[in-house]
Amino acid sequence: MGLPLRAATPADTDLIFAMIGELAAYEKLSHAVVSTPGVIGAALFAAQPRVFCDAAEWNGEPARFALWVDELSTFEGVHRIDLEDILVRPAFQHHGVDDALRRRAGDVPR
Repeated sequence: MGLPLRAATPADTDLIFAMIGELAAYEKLSHAVVSTPGVIGAALFAAQPRVFCDAAEWNGEPARFALWVDELSTFEGVHRIDLEDILVRPAFQHHGVDDALRRRAGDVPR
């Protein structure tokens, strides 16, 4: 048993896009998805990306993703993350996956 957390890689693009579809279906917004795996991959894995994704696995199975952007609070003068989307697959809920990804996102160097 374990919960490996890691930064997404280009090999994860189709999985990330599939999870985006799952999130859209859960929110009853499948009709709003006009993106493609190519668009998502290009954004995440550009030379200087502006959006990032972390993945979590539970016993080797893809369990969750968190997609976030780095932002600057001009009032506070500090960098922080804006968590855009986060999805935990129903089979993996209640295993601490959510908390682990949120902690990791807070630990990502800016």
